[in-house]
Amino acid sequence: MAGPSCRTAPIWFWQSVSTRKWGPVNESGVSGPAVGGGSADGPGENARAIADRARGALLGTAAGDALGAGYEFTHPGPDAPIVMKGGGPFGFEPGEWTDDTAMTAAIARAATVARLDTTAGLDAVAEQFLRWQESGPKDMGNQTRRVLSRRADSAAVMQIDAAATGPDNAGNGSLMRTAAVAVAFAADEAPADMLSAASRISLLTHTGVDTQLACQVWSLAIWSAIRTGSLPDLHGIVSAVVPADALDRWQRWVTAAETQQTPEFEHNNGWVVSALQTAWWGIHRTRPVNGDPEVHIRRGLAETVRAGHDTDTTAAIAGGLLGAVYGAAALPAEWTEMLHGWPGLNAAELAGLADEAVR
Repeated sequence: MAGPSCRTAPIWFWQSVSTRKWGPVNESGVSGPAVGGGSADGPGENARAIADRARGALLGTAAGDALGAGYEFTHPGPDAPIVMKGGGPFGFEPGEWTDDTAMTAAIARAATVARLDTTAGLDAVAEQFLRWQESGPKDMGNQTRRVLSRRADSAAVMQIDAAATGPDNAGNGSLMRTAAVAVAFAADEAPADMLSAASRISLLTHTGVDTQLACQVWSLAIWSAIRTGSLPDLHGIVSAVVPADALDRWQRWVTAAETQQTPEFEHNNGWVVSALQTAWWGIHRTRPVNGDPEVHIRRGLAETVRAGHDTDTTAAIAGGLLGAVYGAAALPAEWTEMLHGWPGLNAAELAGLADEAVR
């Protein structure tokens, strides 16, 4: 869905980001009060916890995606039961993920070849996108279809093709897949390379400035959650990533997502900012004080789907962050047992792909 006009500007290098001290410390503005499992004791246990949360980011994306697929372009309402029923306008099987997770998996597969902030890594992403397109997916976003139909032979050409479609491509099609970028850099001690990759991978199909910022904001939120096991302070994330001339509006957007009882942005959540707001609205309003992680995952994703419209995408976006906070082990087993989709993976294999993608 077309969003409001966006300025064009070079944005993938932020000096404030590259010089900031990152890590599981509250003063960074990245890690808020812990509501997840927190950091494990000892380096070995901490590495295992990070690995589980990286798996959770991909599996959470897939779970939200498959959960929302059966409700796409509807508005279930505040009391509607939300189940992984499949169907929807494109006839997905129960538990089958859509283009959201397929493109996420494409990025994760590319990350097994090379770091995503390199030319080789970006070329691998472009190649994987085209392989997915060749598989004949049931659904594909309009902007993504326009770009991939040009059959670029490199990431550089694909970015040119995306730019040729216009400067204001502000749909949610690159935000939905960005969890894989955070996963690929989960072993990094600082997020600067990850933020660069998030922007550059977004530019393969979507060129709007706010689209790139949304991908950086959400990638950093997921990266922080994987590293710390805590639900991040999204205002702090925004302050760390967004440049001064856009900061006020981005903070207002986050505040709206945290304060509205009934989201006013759900009818336009094909726009990247509204999609991010819808996902954060569902997560934020269902936060537990001292609750069961699985309960937050269930409630957060169900609430996101109930907001309606682009339900598979908004729930995929929310699921990537919830899975990153709580880890794969916290996802409902009856959901993960059903998960499957391109490139012919089930949940266990998608989790294995996450392991391979972490470099």
